[in-house]
Amino acid sequence: MIHYDAGYWGVMMMFQLRGSVFPKAIVWAIPCTIVAGGLHYILNEYPEASERFGVGDAAASVFGGFNFILGFLIVFRSQQAYARWWEGGTLLQQLRGEWFNAFSCLIAFCNAAQEKQQDVFKFQQQMVRLFSLLHGSALMQVSQSSTNHFELIGLDGFDEHSLRFLQTCPDKCEVALAWIQRLIVESEQKQILKIPPPILSRVYNELGNGIVNLNNARKIKDFPIPFPLAQMNMVMLCFHAVFTPLICAATVQQNAWACLLAFVLTFSFWTILYIALELEMPYGDDQNDLPLRNMAQDMNRSLLKMMELETQTVPPFSVSESSKLQLVDVDMDDDLSVVGRSKESRDRSKFLKAGGPGMKSTPSEQSGESLHPFGATVSTASASVTALLSDGSYGVSGVPRITHLPEAPPKEATSARSPPAGPSTQIAPEPTQSPQDLQAQLPAPPERISEGSHASAPPENWLCQDDQPPFILPKAEPPPNGAERVVTIAVGAPETINAERSPWDGQGRKTGAQQALSGGSESNPGAAAPT
Repeated sequence: MIHYDAGYWGVMMMFQLRGSVFPKAIVWAIPCTIVAGGLHYILNEYPEASERFGVGDAAASVFGGFNFILGFLIVFRSQQAYARWWEGGTLLQQLRGEWFNAFSCLIAFCNAAQEKQQDVFKFQQQMVRLFSLLHGSALMQVSQSSTNHFELIGLDGFDEHSLRFLQTCPDKCEVALAWIQRLIVESEQKQILKIPPPILSRVYNELGNGIVNLNNARKIKDFPIPFPLAQMNMVMLCFHAVFTPLICAATVQQNAWACLLAFVLTFSFWTILYIALELEMPYGDDQNDLPLRNMAQDMNRSLLKMMELETQTVPPFSVSESSKLQLVDVDMDDDLSVVGRSKESRDRSKFLKAGGPGMKSTPSEQSGESLHPFGATVSTASASVTALLSDGSYGVSGVPRITHLPEAPPKEATSARSPPAGPSTQIAPEPTQSPQDLQAQLPAPPERISEGSHASAPPENWLCQDDQPPFILPKAEPPPNGAERVVTIAVGAPETINAERSPWDGQGRKTGAQQALSGGSESNPGAAAPT
């Protein structure tokens, strides 16, 4: 297939001969032009020859009707040829999409257990070769080239007997499809593919849709244009090539116009015919046929890309204050790590790569975890907001799991990374104790209580655990040496939960967090809690 650039005015391709049918049409047009010029000279020089010839206006009218019928047949055939060419390319692209999607699903369905890694690796290596063989066999079946040379992922590892059996089969594509389906069944029984059967059945549907599209594509190869239509077109074109010079020479006054009209009419009709002949069989090796070899190369590149580790691993993602949803106009050909992210996100990545003070950047960036203000790595799986309250009040919610506690960061670094103060949070000054000391003081959690009831005073500095329901922490002693507590503020906490008055505010008023939990303040008890 020829990829061309028409240029600004669309006329530059007129002078391209590669893939053009003009040379074939000129072979018929030039002789007709010469004959028309010679006859016109004879008829004008010898009037008695013109009288004997006897071509008048009536003959020109009859010839006009003949041209109308011929033009209809030629245009109809060219339309059918283009429809076959377009359908052939569409079916092969649908086939490619169905089978690649099936292979992609099989890669995603592989068992991630450590003890299955060796079996998964063997399964993927075997499957990628079978899919490449399946696609190559499909292209070979529709190809009309004299030689079927297609790119293929090496069949190393398969036994010699199976490959020789495949060579003797009349339809290699069906045998390769059966091997793939059987391998899927065996892998599902061995727990190499760990996915519910209803979802796995989608792979079989896509494999079946691909083989249906292949048989529709083979229809174009096996069923040519009907012979009577092709025969009639050729006979009428030959009559047209013979009588056009005679009519032009007898009815046109000027010799130059007679030659020009004969050339244009003959050239146009034969050009349309040769265009139809080029397009109606799209699976050959002509310059205007579909690029079957390029299709095989493109499929194999996609299959090999699916085997890379980066493709089979979900990109790490971390949520920060700068990770807000926004629309960005980017150049998709440029580096998305630069143009696809905001300046704040890029600066954060540079800071983390440089090893910011008190922050363990590499684990959090690679595992999708966020950084705690103390420098602790906190899992973001819990839907709660973490804050430091200087007045010692408690918030209630599920607490994110702390997976790493580094050394206490310097004062200036901690204040720069602390979350902003919201409607129900307050940012405390720098703690005087390290997070390790505070974590070591945590005793066992209290017993579970029913939602909406009051519990006895919890032990000092107790943190909520993930497996505990929402509950109330009424009163506790002030924190030692003015140290802050790491707590969570509930997001959408139940209305039945009421907070007790904190003994550490110094004036007997409810703190911001307790007001948020109780639904109002002392001065305005009915005020709604900020969200």
